[in-house]
Amino acid sequence: MSKVNKVIDRYVRVEVDVRFRQDPVPTRGECEGIAKDVRRHVDDVARAFVVDETEDACEFCGSKWTEDSASYNGGCCDKDEENNPGRTP
Repeated sequence: MSKVNKVIDRYVRVEVDVRFRQDPVPTRGECEGIAKDVRRHVDDVARAFVVDETEDACEFCGSKWTEDSASYNGGCCDKDEENNPGRTP
């Protein structure tokens, strides 16, 4: 006889995704304000908090960081290429 699996909700939550408003990139301060408003206006909600999703990017051009090196991103831009450890002056 085969086993029948039963799905049990272990952690169910509501997430408010603010990326789909007029300004698609909200600041952390704006998100904190929204969380504060949720706590104040929604009954029986004790916690509403901001969750960060981050990624590394080139400090010069903003390209996604793809390399293991902490100072060189494969030459994504001229400024990054100046940090190429194999570059000869």
